[in-house]
Amino acid sequence: MNAAFVLHRWAYQEHSYILELFTQQHGRRRVIARGARSAKSKWRGALEPFNLLEADWQGRGELPTLKQADVVQAFPLQGRYLYSGFYLNELIQRLLPEHYEAADVFNDYRHTLTLLHEQALLEPVLRRFEWQLLVRLDLAFSWREEAHTGQPIVAQQTYIFYPEQGFVAVQQAPQQALVLRGEDILALADFQLNTEQRLTHYKLLMRAALQPHLGTKPLHSRNLFRPQQS
Repeated sequence: MNAAFVLHRWAYQEHSYILELFTQQHGRRRVIARGARSAKSKWRGALEPFNLLEADWQGRGELPTLKQADVVQAFPLQGRYLYSGFYLNELIQRLLPEHYEAADVFNDYRHTLTLLHEQALLEPVLRRFEWQLLVRLDLAFSWREEAHTGQPIVAQQTYIFYPEQGFVAVQQAPQQALVLRGEDILALADFQLNTEQRLTHYKLLMRAALQPHLGTKPLHSRNLFRPQQS
């Protein structure tokens, strides 16, 4: 049996689903849930996002058949917490290669769903997950060393952030660059998100760091956070 969450699902034929699962042992993988769309399906209500499942499947091909899926724990989410759950799912779909074993990411994801279900303060929860994901996938940058020289970040120095590199010391920053003082970088390194400015800086840094690895298509979940036009 495999601990798993449903990241996404697609209707397949008349009564079935193709599921994209995130599993503790096998990372991302797709399975067919035959008959799952039927009103009499034994899995009715189970194959939903944010349900922790004990799942099993059978078959050697790229699309094995789901044989068992029991809900172990549900994490019902509402409002912005629900949208945030969809955002986590999209990050995992975009960044985690199929069949890439990532038990640490799975555990981080489960813990983050717990915090979303408990409606913890949202921004720090999302920012921590983003950073942990970069670290787990070896995509992280250094908060404490200048990217080009390896010298320690200096509190009084000004730095530009470059995706896939890190912080580079500058005397004069170009317009629209992501610029931070060393003292703020060092505070963010310790996850001191105690001001609105630092929360904003951390969010911008995570977005910039993730973007090269997400591809060119925009994340659908980000649109959910925008006010709806009447």
